[in-house]
Amino acid sequence: MKIEFLKDNAGFIDQMAALMFKEWGHVRPGTTIERFYNYLTEKLNTDKIPLTLIAKSERNELLGFASIVASDMEINKEWSPWISGVFVLPQHRRKGVGGLLVGRLEQVARNLGFERLYLYTFDKEGFYSNLFWTKVKEEFYLNSNVVVMTKNLRTN
Repeated sequence: MKIEFLKDNAGFIDQMAALMFKEWGHVRPGTTIERFYNYLTEKLNTDKIPLTLIAKSERNELLGFASIVASDMEINKEWSPWISGVFVLPQHRRKGVGGLLVGRLEQVARNLGFERLYLYTFDKEGFYSNLFWTKVKEEFYLNSNVVVMTKNLRTN
């Protein structure tokens, strides 16, 4: 498995936008695949946020992806940056892809000078807890109960 910047793999953007729409399109009624496409094209950075990393197989097949953004919620704007849009294709889940993506994002954030990261999750609190993320609070957000989590990058 290889983890690389989306900037160097922009040919995956169409596939990624379709996957994001299928997974999260219902969260924001009225959203489109184009919205996710535009979201991804804004993250073609390697030395500043926002940026996206992808995981791909040795055969160059997309396995998963994840981003770092300045803010990922319309609330909690005082916190930054955030891990966002962590997605592993269903057939590749439970094989370590997500953990490797999150770990590499943490490393990239640390290299960019950030001391802390945030995220929110609808249903993956256990996954992130296993990666040493800490629950900050629960929120009602986007018509769902979510858990906001953080990780101190100076000690991990």
